[in-house]
Amino acid sequence: MHTFVVKLTDLSFLSAEDLEKEGDLGEKITRQFSFLPADLKVTISDGLAHIEYSPAAPEKLAEALRLADQGEKAAMKGDFHAALEFYTAALQANPALPDTRRDLAMVHYELGQLDAAKDELIDALRLAPDDAWSHVVMGNIFTRQQDWTSAIRFFSKALELKPGDPYALNGLGAAHAKSGQLDQAITAFEAAISAHPKMPEPRFGKALALQRQGRLHPAADTLQALIDTASSHSPIIDQSKKLLAAIESEIREQGGPTNPELLQEKHPAAVWHLLDALNALKISKLRAWLRSPLRSPASARVDSTAPAPRRNTGSPPTPRNPSRPPADVPHVCRIQTHRSRSGYRHGFERTLALSAWVV
Repeated sequence: MHTFVVKLTDLSFLSAEDLEKEGDLGEKITRQFSFLPADLKVTISDGLAHIEYSPAAPEKLAEALRLADQGEKAAMKGDFHAALEFYTAALQANPALPDTRRDLAMVHYELGQLDAAKDELIDALRLAPDDAWSHVVMGNIFTRQQDWTSAIRFFSKALELKPGDPYALNGLGAAHAKSGQLDQAITAFEAAISAHPKMPEPRFGKALALQRQGRLHPAADTLQALIDTASSHSPIIDQSKKLLAAIESEIREQGGPTNPELLQEKHPAAVWHLLDALNALKISKLRAWLRSPLRSPASARVDSTAPAPRRNTGSPPTPRNPSRPPADVPHVCRIQTHRSRSGYRHGFERTLALSAWVV
């Protein structure tokens, strides 16, 4: 005979009233473990259920392990229908394999057979209630069914059994985000990132949560970190790049009519007219400065044979840097365009050269 022991509190099908009358639970537990070989014997003491059953013959046990191994290989290749057949045959040979039941549940999940997956996980958790991964898979099933409360409960239980597990934390973050609890979601995603920095899903989930909160710049930074750290073969990379482009576009939109990138993108003709007007203003101001007495006195004549006489006109002294306009010359915007640099304003290359300081 083979015996395994479970806590009565771990048997979810038992209510609080059931737990108060331990002596009457044997028959109820036997029905719930009917997937095991016949002739079950249940003994209850000190809050524990001792379940005895006759194990399969040794050759059956070996056959079950071989079939389970084939099922795992088929699942790794993505051949879930073949994996379903292998796992089912393995459990027929030895029904007391909790890991195989959990793996069969995962195959049902991949095939979209959520009720069948849930049934297998219930039996797996009856055999091994401390298996954190079974709780994670059950949480994923409830997430897919949009039962956020149940999903959060199973992910939280998984973290009690295995603190810091990145997959449980990522699932918990997703369930919180879907239920609208964005702060809790971001906290869970950040914990998952700390536990597994190269895992892309928590960063993607965190970016989505930040975007929903309107925190676009942190969301963009999170996505960029995902793209920088994740494997180039990760299927989530393309989604991340698309989401990053959408968020950056949203950031530009928030810049409003004063955002130059947005203006150039949406109103190119208006931008060119604005550039022409500003360049004309720049040229006008510089022409006025170049003709000013301070820069080129109109009454002065140049005599190449004699030094110019010193005159005391009472005019202010020449600035130390005569190539720079005085402070009272209004500053204009420095705008250089491809059209200007290529001779669009032919003859005023000097103006563009001076634009480095005309700001």
